[in-house]
Amino acid sequence: MFLRLLTFSVAAAALFRSAYALPCNEAERYGILTFSNPIVLGKPTVFNADFTCSLEELGPPVFSDYVLQATADPAVPALLGFIPLVYFARRDVPASLTDTFNHTFDPTFFANYAGAEWKITLWTTRVELTDSVGSTLLVGGAENPATLVSPSD
Repeated sequence: MFLRLLTFSVAAAALFRSAYALPCNEAERYGILTFSNPIVLGKPTVFNADFTCSLEELGPPVFSDYVLQATADPAVPALLGFIPLVYFARRDVPASLTDTFNHTFDPTFFANYAGAEWKITLWTTRVELTDSVGSTLLVGGAENPATLVSPSD
């Protein structure tokens, strides 16, 4: 009797743990973005986004936005709020849940912001609810630090 109870308890614990285990961390719910860092201005950079965890945790994503944003400018701190966001891609999330593309950042634009610190945010949009009123879209993002260097560095 004790052996049967122990076997049942171990099996139930394993089932409970596998049913409630979170395979992805918090940030991965919105996609995992990788790219070569530092980014060399004027040269193509390959971006790869994996939305497998997004599908598992939140449901299928519809599209993704890629945004480069200054986080600090030690040279001119007062400029931080005035450095524009660089929205460099909006892409449909493919059925394979992996999106790979190239993007080249214009060195002329970034010459004005030499020394600024940057991050790239992957914003993922998904449909939360569709009813007679329409669709409710939810957006979440994951940030990655990025270093921009000129081609001569």
